[in-house]
Amino acid sequence: MAEHGRVLQHVVRFRVPNWSKFDASAFEYEFASEKLLAHGIADHEAAQVFWNGFRALKNKGYRDRYQIIGLIDGGRPLKLIVHVRAKTTIRVITGWPL
Repeated sequence: MAEHGRVLQHVVRFRVPNWSKFDASAFEYEFASEKLLAHGIADHEAAQVFWNGFRALKNKGYRDRYQIIGLIDGGRPLKLIVHVRAKTTIRVITGWPL
């Protein structure tokens, strides 16, 4: 957008979670339930991964998305794709059993 001959840039800043010091209770979670269920994963199983410890990897091409790899309570390993929507909101977009 230009204003009086100057170009104004809209800068969006978002805060990346410090995954090494992640506190699952400090976040709200949203789930793309239909996509998860299509891969045999219930919302509560996806949530368990955050409480049981996990490994976070940067998702290629998206600076606000991550691959989360961890275990549900029963020991089944999952890979989740998550979007950090705000400082305290994580949306689980999809996932797969490993």
